[in-house]
Amino acid sequence: MILVVDAGITKSATTSGMLLTTCLWAAVNRLLLISRQVFEEVSRFMNHICLDIDDTITYVPKLFQVLTSALLKSKITVATFRSDQSKAIKTLSDLQIRYDRLIVSSDESCGKRPNETLAQWKARVVNDLKPDWFFEDMPEVVSLIDPDIVVLMPCDELMRDWLKGVC
Repeated sequence: MILVVDAGITKSATTSGMLLTTCLWAAVNRLLLISRQVFEEVSRFMNHICLDIDDTITYVPKLFQVLTSALLKSKITVATFRSDQSKAIKTLSDLQIRYDRLIVSSDESCGKRPNETLAQWKARVVNDLKPDWFFEDMPEVVSLIDPDIVVLMPCDELMRDWLKGVC
């Protein structure tokens, strides 16, 4: 719809550079308005999002930068295998990722227990948090997540090669 409308505006505006600029700005403003409306609608069913850092946020940082900055009404929790909180904070800051809570594996209140694998630890944390959506790249973690939680899994080249062997 936007492409059809904007294409029509651009086509009719080719006679005047000023009119073209005005029409392009109008199209951009319309797109931003529609984007805001879409994100407001999306935030109604994405009240709480949980993200992994390595090979998830770092795989497509621009996506998560846009997602976390646009969904201002959503609670964003980052749960990571990383144990160094200050380095995790720096990574999130460098990538311009908005978050409300950061949980590292060495977290005093909900860190990894001695008898847990890292996958078991992260699954326990995520299942306790009960986010609406969870973004995670590791199948070992994904397989342990409550089925009521929507899980989205990035698929980099390593994962694609692994899937070729499984499928």
